Amino acid sequence: MPDKTTGDALHVVLPTLTPTPTPPDTADAGPSTSPPAAQASTPSRETRIKSFLNLRPSFDLPRVHPEEGRLRVILYAVHAAMRPLRTDAPRVASGQRALLRKAVLAHLTQQLGEALLDEADTAFLGRYARRLVSAVLDGDYAGLAGNAGRADTIRQVILERQSLHDAVLMRPWGIGDLSDNGVEAAPTFLRGEKVAVHRGSALLVEGLLAAAYHAERLLDRSTTPLALARQVGAARQAAYTLASGLAGRPLLFDLDRLDRLAARSDASAQGHLAATRHLWQTQSGLSELGVAGPPTFLSRSERGNVTWHPTGRRLLRTEDSQPFVQLIGLARAPSGSAE
Repeated sequence: MPDKTTGDALHVVLPTLTPTPTPPDTADAGPSTSPPAAQASTPSRETRIKSFLNLRPSFDLPRVHPEEGRLRVILYAVHAAMRPLRTDAPRVASGQRALLRKAVLAHLTQQLGEALLDEADTAFLGRYARRLVSAVLDGDYAGLAGNAGRADTIRQVILERQSLHDAVLMRPWGIGDLSDNGVEAAPTFLRGEKVAVHRGSALLVEGLLAAAYHAERLLDRSTTPLALARQVGAARQAAYTLASGLAGRPLLFDLDRLDRLAARSDASAQGHLAATRHLWQTQSGLSELGVAGPPTFLSRSERGNVTWHPTGRRLLRTEDSQPFVQLIGLARAPSGSAE
């Protein structure tokens, strides 16, 4: 993959896409078409995750490139890939959307703890949170891409205006499908490696993971749990791909975890696997273009007839996608093979 500092050299013509209309996200916006049971449900009370990417400021490094053009390419590609699924979108009440938006707004505000947010900043972050919720629930990633011609990113509206530091450290061994919430699941000895990325762009990924996390809290009472779980899984795959493109590092997949999910029949597991299957060709294509990092597959034991490389202790890795596509159901395992 090209070095991430050469993001300006990436020339991709973006398609003209109309963002998906977003349903109102306020509880008083009128009657909802969702069933009464869905209207009454709220996200369950669980321990809040302070940060999904565990970003740490870096004051010693020079300014870093935001890679916003690269991220928009990924968002438009995911938007196009999600188009066939919009006919089977999950049913979510307007009140639930409002609660999700508030939860995402609170999470983003927490990530900007040292910023002096005025009323206009809070209103902007509220609109940003609404875009994130719409991306997760409606597949509207074109809306999340924003408009490059005006100030509508956290970088432009808050970080640069307040002269806040823009370099943060991301852990490459936390980028990918490694855990349910996007929290790093790689062995501790691998987590010491860090790469500098732009804070504003990283907060896009952070916000998308937060929106997916809070949307998943609705699963237990959802009338369309499989559709909702699939949208949540797609949002996480989109976030992982964005993080890979931003950092210029591999997109990781934990095959042992996917194997455990494949053995389950609940909506959360099956929805995640369905999203993984659906977005794989998009992720693979973005990698081939150099927009996202190369897919890399991790396992504690060898799988399939491919070459595995030791990564320290018991962890193995391969760049061959054969075991992965067989595991998620895109290809059949060879007759007589042992997984």
